[in-house]
Amino acid sequence: KVFQKQAINSSASEVYLVTDFSKFHKQALHRINSLSDFTAVITTETAFSEEDKKLIAKKHINMVVV
Repeated sequence: KVFQKQAINSSASEVYLVTDFSKFHKQALHRINSLSDFTAVITTETAFSEEDKKLIAKKHINMVVV
């Protein structure tokens, strides 16, 4: 399953992650993609810490807050 998800994401020209803020700072059993693998991350919250904001900028991650 992990391989299939990675293959689908790598074959697309744009890939968006849609998630709510509660999913950040959690650890899963498997890592499928890094946030920087996505064209943009669409989320519900703007309350990122200053450290998070620096990391997001450093990795050139496009965040869309709705």
